Amino acid sequence: MPWSRFSVRAKRGAEAAFVLLLAAAPGRAAEAPGDLRDIAPPVEMPEDPVWPWYAGIGSGGAILAAAAGYAARRRRAALRARQAGVGPPPAPPGQTALEALEALETDLPAKLYYTRLAEILRVYIADRFEVNEPDATSSELLRILFRMRRIAAGQQGVLRALFAEADLAKFAGWTPDGDARRRALEAARGFVEETRNAF
Repeated sequence: MPWSRFSVRAKRGAEAAFVLLLAAAPGRAAEAPGDLRDIAPPVEMPEDPVWPWYAGIGSGGAILAAAAGYAARRRRAALRARQAGVGPPPAPPGQTALEALEALETDLPAKLYYTRLAEILRVYIADRFEVNEPDATSSELLRILFRMRRIAAGQQGVLRALFAEADLAKFAGWTPDGDARRRALEAARGFVEETRNAF
């Protein structure tokens, strides 16, 4: 590759030779000494690459999509669990019946009071003794329980008296006083207490 040599003078008049080697552009012959050329134009540098930005955006989107998918799966699993009845176990039948009896107000109209009292006992019997006979009359329900030997004779007598009073209040217009209602409530509570853990 051809080179050019220049000499310059020092400040004190002494000639000091400095060799400046310039490489000629490829494909061009070396210029004569003293033939100066303009500075080459600036070289355009490539712009900053944009692919890192696209990669970052893509990664962030993937993370968000994965988080959203995970949350959606959790919601669907919770919904399926609720539909399948999976969740906290229900309260024992005895506890549910006692709480319902505790909330029963004795100053309700007689028909409504005894209707609710009998319904609490029927639901308790169905859940506690697994007697699925919603259309059975009170007498039929007592016979079923007695044949199953799930209640004693004395407990059967208590239920018979309670259901008989409920039928009188619901269908015969009987209006017992407050003492009779409280006795019925105590009898129902005693039946549940005696049978909630039996067998």
